[in-house]
Amino acid sequence: MKYFLSLLSALLLGAGCAGSETWLGFYYPDSGDLTVYQTSGELESLDECRDWVDEQNSYYNPYGTRNYDYECGSNCQYNSDYDMYSCDETVD
Repeated sequence: MKYFLSLLSALLLGAGCAGSETWLGFYYPDSGDLTVYQTSGELESLDECRDWVDEQNSYYNPYGTRNYDYECGSNCQYNSDYDMYSCDETVD
């Protein structure tokens, strides 16, 4: 019985983690210069990422006069060898 409960717990925990995604936002205040950007903290959904982008745009571009760009990436990992993030998927 103890073995069964341990196995059931492991399966339930694994199933809960299998569908979870984390998101990172990348905001570029000037779409003509993509070397300047802001990165969000870890976010729970694509909608939360887009909300973060809207907040950044309100702060960095309050009058809406500059062209900006952004990306939202799922399950991103930072690669220090290349000084860049690698994501499973990016959307804008």
